[in-house]
Amino acid sequence: MLKDWQERYQKYKLMEAHLNRRRDEIKKKIPDITGTRELLAHIIKKRVRQPPRALRSAAAASAGW
Repeated sequence: MLKDWQERYQKYKLMEAHLNRRRDEIKKKIPDITGTRELLAHIIKKRVRQPPRALRSAAAASAGW
């Protein structure tokens, strides 16, 4: 019976160590994810302000530029 409990405890500790490693890996990725999100927000804002090139070309052609 004691041996069963020791095995379970060892399995628990192994799972806990794996979870902690995974948590640390994810925390290290947060700055990259945040930077990517900010870059995408900037690109989306820029696209909203500027129409796509095809539309700009058509508008310029219709305006006689």
